Amino acid sequence: MTGRLRVKYILDGREPDRMPFFLRCYPEVVKTLMAAHGIGPDGINDFYGADAARTTPSYIPRRTDTGEYMDIFGNVSREVSVNGFKESAVYIRALEGVGDIDKLDEIAWPDETALDMKSSEDRVKKAHATGRCVYGGVWASLFTQSRHMVGEIEFLAGMYDNPAYIKDVVRRVTDSYLKINKAYMDAFSAYIDIYYFGSDFATQTSMFISPGMFDEFFAPEMERIVGQAKGYGKKVMYHCCGNVTPIMDTLIKIGVDIFDPVQVSASHMGPGEFAPRYKGKIAFHGGVSSQTTFTTGTPEDVYAETTAAIDAFGPYGFIPAPDHLVHPEVSYDDYCYFLERLKAKLGV
Repeated sequence: MTGRLRVKYILDGREPDRMPFFLRCYPEVVKTLMAAHGIGPDGINDFYGADAARTTPSYIPRRTDTGEYMDIFGNVSREVSVNGFKESAVYIRALEGVGDIDKLDEIAWPDETALDMKSSEDRVKKAHATGRCVYGGVWASLFTQSRHMVGEIEFLAGMYDNPAYIKDVVRRVTDSYLKINKAYMDAFSAYIDIYYFGSDFATQTSMFISPGMFDEFFAPEMERIVGQAKGYGKKVMYHCCGNVTPIMDTLIKIGVDIFDPVQVSASHMGPGEFAPRYKGKIAFHGGVSSQTTFTTGTPEDVYAETTAAIDAFGPYGFIPAPDHLVHPEVSYDDYCYFLERLKAKLGV
């Protein structure tokens, strides 16, 4: 049974030959695994028997006159070091200081011409050819991208004192994503199994905005994105870090099929709250905390958390995985031990 079919079975409530899982980690971790096992990057998923792969569209590179990276919306970023990690930080915002709906017509909003179709085709066909379940489509990050364009304080305060403007920004960002994703999916939907997008609406303890504001500003636009993906016959997986328990019912209502990531170790996102209330209404993806358990726990802790997730959310409607990319500071020996034990448990 291929990984693609395995995931389909688990989401349809049918019994596959074994439970599928998704392997995700930072490129630095992949390089370490490659070196340790003497295999190339294409062999990592095969070596561990992973059942899913993610692909993303390629965009035509944009640079400023001084060579700095510019995203498709016109935000300019530069690389900064955060706790030893290189991160991209926006420092020129496309809508900084605008604040007027009428002026939004003057902005060059991106469309399908931003896509590098040849590179996108190569990526998605390569992922599909593996036989794994392919997560893909345009990463339509409405909350994050809108804040990048306007500015953190201006955006969040604007939801109170300039709501019509903020709603129009979010609508136009959504329009752009829909145009780009239509072109992408028209060309490549046959190679994608699950449409995957997301945006982080919360910290570990609470949301950045109220559930009412989520319903007012974002849910209608997200529903348009979900509806477009459903129009291509795809299940939809939504990634949202943090404690988003207050908006789970809304995510289900607008048509999200799979929620990523669920965490067993965090009580607000754990089986006590999620499994009884949402099991059977929405599928789950994740289960192991890369922020806490993978970083500070023993291999036995990680394995126990994974087993607890499988017991709580499985056997159907759940795909075990780290809740996010596994960080380079995770002990290599611990991570390999966990992967080997997971392979044994799942019968890989």
